Amino acid sequence: MESLWNQPVKNLEFDADSFEDLAWWVENDRKKALKIIKLIREV
Repeated sequence: MESLWNQPVKNLEFDADSFEDLAWWVENDRKKALKIIKLIREV
């Protein structure tokens, strides 16, 4: 596993509503929520 210290720094900003949306996905479709989180990490 690659150390986090070797990765470039990334700065993401989220709108407050996006957290509400993600919470909805976690509650209603966990599999899709995990895909969303994976996509965010890849940005």
